[in-house]
Amino acid sequence: MKKVLLIFGAAGSLGSGVVKSMKQTSYDKIYLFDKENIKIDDDKMTFIKTGDLSNEKNVENTFSQIELESDAQYFLFSTIGGFAGGNSVCRNQFG
Repeated sequence: MKKVLLIFGAAGSLGSGVVKSMKQTSYDKIYLFDKENIKIDDDKMTFIKTGDLSNEKNVENTFSQIELESDAQYFLFSTIGGFAGGNSVCRNQFG
């Protein structure tokens, strides 16, 4: 069975590190999602520009661009959101 990885937030600081690490794994195909453009240098990777994912239509459009295969397992890795830099939640100011 094929393994397909979906990485959301792939262009950010955390996401770009995840992409770099995941390139060396056994996934057959990796989709990179972000609202910023990403340069791809690997044949097993595909970039999909998302737009604002708080808009439901953008979410529908994003997922409609994935090539679905009946013999594949799909894994989602999301780096979207804030990064606290190793601090506990109670030590950060939010809002």
